[in-house]
Amino acid sequence: MKTNLSLTILCVIAFAFPVSEANAKYRRPDVEKIPVERLVDNLARVADKDPKDAAVRFNLARAHAMAYANKTDNVEVWKDAEEKGAWFGYEPKNVPFTNMPTEDKAKQKEAKEQLVKAILRYQETIKLDPKNYPAKLGYAWCLEQSGEKAKAIKAYREVIDEAWVAEQKIERAGLGFRPVTAEGAEYLIPLLDEKKDQ
Repeated sequence: MKTNLSLTILCVIAFAFPVSEANAKYRRPDVEKIPVERLVDNLARVADKDPKDAAVRFNLARAHAMAYANKTDNVEVWKDAEEKGAWFGYEPKNVPFTNMPTEDKAKQKEAKEQLVKAILRYQETIKLDPKNYPAKLGYAWCLEQSGEKAKAIKAYREVIDEAWVAEQKIERAGLGFRPVTAEGAEYLIPLLDEKKDQ
């Protein structure tokens, strides 16, 4: 009887004082545009100071990959926090850039150099942090961009398999969570042969 009374009182309070529905909004990011080379130089300097810092290497790999993909001279970063790397938006994908083609030969050459550096930095990150699945996905994406289709397919399959072991156990995820398995499948499926990979 006491339990029912407590439950009744709780229900009355809940209905009498309803929780107002708030419209959640992101705060305006405090970012600034800086040259890509400045970001890369600063991240490389931080990475050189601490050879075991996988997070900085991951940010550096992403900066190189973004420079390859976007082919722009400037990038947005958090003010006074360049070591966090480029700002990719509120809820970015694990590979938060798309390859933008260009006819400019100089930009193509520079982009290829950035891609080579991105692959190396992703490899360093993975060596330091083998469970960094976004880094493994970024590495596979860069292999694909470099024309190494077979290697990319293998790398995509590996990261999807590994990430699935961890992601299938997730019961709750934070705002903007993007499963590596789902994103990896987005990149992998178009590369597969309809008959051979059936």
